[in-house]
Amino acid sequence: MQVKDSHELLAKLKGIDISQPPVVLVSGSDPSIFDHTEDFIRSQLLKHEAVELTLLTGEQNDAAVLVAEAFNLPLFSPYRLFIVKNAEPIFRYILSNERSPEQQNFSNLPERTMLALYFEGEPTKAMLKLFGDRLIHLQTKNLYADNMEEAIRRAAMHLRLELTEEALLEIRERVPPREGAVQDALKRLKEMHTKNHAVTLEEVRDILFPKAGWDMFRLVDACFTGDIYTFSREMMKFSPPEDNFLALLKQLLNRTDELRRYRICRALNLSPEETLATFGLKN
Repeated sequence: MQVKDSHELLAKLKGIDISQPPVVLVSGSDPSIFDHTEDFIRSQLLKHEAVELTLLTGEQNDAAVLVAEAFNLPLFSPYRLFIVKNAEPIFRYILSNERSPEQQNFSNLPERTMLALYFEGEPTKAMLKLFGDRLIHLQTKNLYADNMEEAIRRAAMHLRLELTEEALLEIRERVPPREGAVQDALKRLKEMHTKNHAVTLEEVRDILFPKAGWDMFRLVDACFTGDIYTFSREMMKFSPPEDNFLALLKQLLNRTDELRRYRICRALNLSPEETLATFGLKN
């Protein structure tokens, strides 16, 4: 069975008979989706089971271990979960001419035995055929711009996280165009955002894309607008020797002088053109 995205994959998993579980294969360029799927299986789907976990990461003997143990069900065995983080050597081993038909028939796994694999790339028909009708397969792909916005809105709704339009656009432009990256970014926003209003553009920048050192213009703006929150957050980014208080004082003095000249122009009722000329600017 082919599913279109991680939401459909998790929905399918919620409805399975865990005594006769499917084989889950996540493929493509988004390993974060497999990490989320693994977390769901372990913390939600099998939370009431005593689970014997076998974690395979693509080491030399992993394929032989999987073939030997997956079909060998010990008496009184707990629920068995095989997590394969790198399925490429597993497929190469199983599809070898040296393997018997029985060793290639992963559609016939024992009861209470679940297999989840991640394969970086696009699996061949021969790979998919190994699992027969037990397979649930998600092929991850990079998102286009319109799909990216939809993925952000859907993930935000799932997390009950409200975003301003400016914040949403910033995420769309700066987060890698992958479903897993979007989910990771919004989960971090959810964890760090403690206020009772929608996540703003500034909060997205502070939490997801923190800049090393001061943003001098933001610091000066916050000082003159009385924004204590932004000023404090920016001061905490102090990174010597790039940042120094002498440069900050100079920027504060420059801004003070600009305000002084603006007020003089207002008091003299100068035209906008004359005011701009006072600042050395042209309209």
